[in-house]
Amino acid sequence: MAEQIAPAILVLISSIPIILFLRNRDTDIKKYINLFTIYYITYVVLIFLPVVYADFSISGSTMNWTGKILTIIFSFIFYFVTRNNLNGQDFISSTPSKGSNKKVLIVGLVAIGVMCTLTILFSKSKPLNIEKLVYQLTMPGLDEELWRGILLGFLVKILKNGEFKFGHPAIWITTAIFALNHSIYFQNWELGFALEAFIVTGALGFILGWMIFHSRSILPALIFHNLINSSTTFIEMFLL
Repeated sequence: MAEQIAPAILVLISSIPIILFLRNRDTDIKKYINLFTIYYITYVVLIFLPVVYADFSISGSTMNWTGKILTIIFSFIFYFVTRNNLNGQDFISSTPSKGSNKKVLIVGLVAIGVMCTLTILFSKSKPLNIEKLVYQLTMPGLDEELWRGILLGFLVKILKNGEFKFGHPAIWITTAIFALNHSIYFQNWELGFALEAFIVTGALGFILGWMIFHSRSILPALIFHNLINSSTTFIEMFLL
């Protein structure tokens, strides 16, 4: 029962920045907000479905393959159904913009270096798990960058245009949601918050969001997300 409440709490808390930032009476804006909300809530339900109900998970697996596959399928379907609403902010099917590659590459390599260094300094040795290594090399980037790309697309449509000194608010909102989703947990009827996870995933989420927004494509973020996850997992299994 406790595990079943966790997704609902996660949706509620993660929606706080959405409620604060997305107030607008414009008809088109309301449409974008509705699409944003439908996608986000459905995504959360699907990703947690195998966690709440074991019958939906793959027997003997330690990773949430089913949840990831369900959200990837849903994301593609949702994107193709609603892509006309992302006109001008379609990060899914776009290729990286010219001139963005060098800066994105540098930021990505620095992010990998920092995350690997933090893993070496603060993480502990983990037993060899080929399934987890393959999972980290494939699933997180594809699933979560589709998520980020779709939400960023709608948020940029929702929020007013303008020059933003510290990054577009759409990046900050998706960063906050991403960090909360990775740091809030519900165990033994107690709601917990992992500050370290919030800071690390928040920083990573901002970098990945910036990559998408700067390059106009999810491709660089997808690649670097998987590289970061798999390289840190590799270090825990083979080098610590």
